[in-house]
Formats: sequence, structure tokens, C-alpha cells
Amino acid sequence: MAAHRFLGYPEGDRRRASWDFLRQLSQFVSIPWCMLGDFNAILDVFEKSGGSVRPRWLINGFHQAVFDAGLIDIYMDGYPFTWFKSLGNSRAVEERLDRALANNEWFRLFPNAKVENLVMHASDHCLILLTKEPTQNLVLRRRNFKFKKARCIEPCIHNVVSND
Repeated sequence: MAAHRFLGYPEGDRRRASWDFLRQLSQFVSIPWCMLGDFNAILDVFEKSGGSVRPRWLINGFHQAVFDAGLIDIYMDGYPFTWFKSLGNSRAVEERLDRALANNEWFRLFPNAKVENLVMHASDHCLILLTKEPTQNLVLRRRNFKFKKARCIEPCIHNVVSND
């Protein structure tokens, strides 16, 4: 199993290089893997609030790269945005740039995984925490009933055994 930290290019004209890297990496990884970090991209228009509209080609390009790499966005709990600029004034912008992506094999191991958005005060990015709960193979064993014949001489044993 592999986990990688990712930092996407912040410049719009270099985003394709980040996306191509995701595609290439997925070709070489044949084990369960997860990628976590600042992708500097959004998967949907609803992952941005304020500021100018994100060009559709940027959203579609990132979305297609995630799909091509066979990755799935891990559910995020908490505040929906992980990056902000100019909070508190009319030019405020918030976006979900930080996330965790994983392949199907990783999700089979950790179907209840989620990302928690932890608000940070010392950075313009929120800290994201990946929690994974591996599936537990519960093996239910049938317990054998054990009885010591010596107990038969006790006066109330028939009541105890019949009530249990």
C-alpha cells in the first residue's frame, strides 16, 4: 500500500503537467494507493466561493485527470473549503484545493475512510486529516457449551441449567 503527498502547480498554464503526472503515476502503481495534498485545482464549480469564475477547462481538465488515473475523491467532513484569500472583505475567495484521492483497491481496504477539514489560523490552507478504518473480518466462532458432571450433585443445579 502506498500513500503520496501531492503539490500541484499553482500556475494555470502548468496545471496540465500536474494532471499528466497523476496519469503517469497511476500507470506504474499496481497496489492500493492514496494521494493527499494541495492539488491547486477544483473538481466542481461548487468547490469555489467568491472571486472570478474558475475557467471550465481547468475544472474539466482536473476532473478528467482524476478519472483517467482511476482515482476517487475521498469524502470530506467539515467546512467545504480548504484555502482562502482576503477573508473578511468583499474580495474574499475560498476554494477546496486540498483533498485526498485513492484508487478502488485502496477503498476496498478502507471503505469508511474520510478526510476531516481542520481549520488553521496560521496558514491560508486548512489542515486535512485522513482517517481510515480498515474493514474488520469478523470471524464468529461457535462456542461450545461446557458442563462439568460434578456439578450435578449441587442442590440447585437443575434450576440454573434450565434458566440459562
